Amino acid sequence: VYKRQAFKRREQQVVVDEIKANLSEVTINFLGTLIDNKRIDVLPKVADKYIDYYRIINREEAVTIISAKELAEGDRQRVIAALKESNKGVNFTVKFNVDPTILGGLQMYSGNRFMDASMISRITKIKSELSRISV
Repeated sequence: VYKRQAFKRREQQVVVDEIKANLSEVTINFLGTLIDNKRIDVLPKVADKYIDYYRIINREEAVTIISAKELAEGDRQRVIAALKESNKGVNFTVKFNVDPTILGGLQMYSGNRFMDASMISRITKIKSELSRISV
């Protein structure tokens, strides 16, 4: 509803009025300001940034671990323990995915960081080094 540019400010305000019982006064005023300034379309970006800042302040981090095969529960717990040990005070939300193309090892995505300890990356690196010394 908030994305449709055809909505006039009054119609957008009616929508906010319908849901305001569940919102704080600050949120209602903020939405009103976005509507008045014809910027309600940026609300999803604002919400995403708010979530990012909330996670920073509360030291929360979402991590995706990729393995070549499904990890056993004990292995999952060891990965989580290693994350906590190397990042004290950070609360992790860990998602485990399987990608058989990595052949073995693990890959980790965290925000805009990527760590690759997979077999495929090691094989690729060795191939590259061997191609440089081959004549």
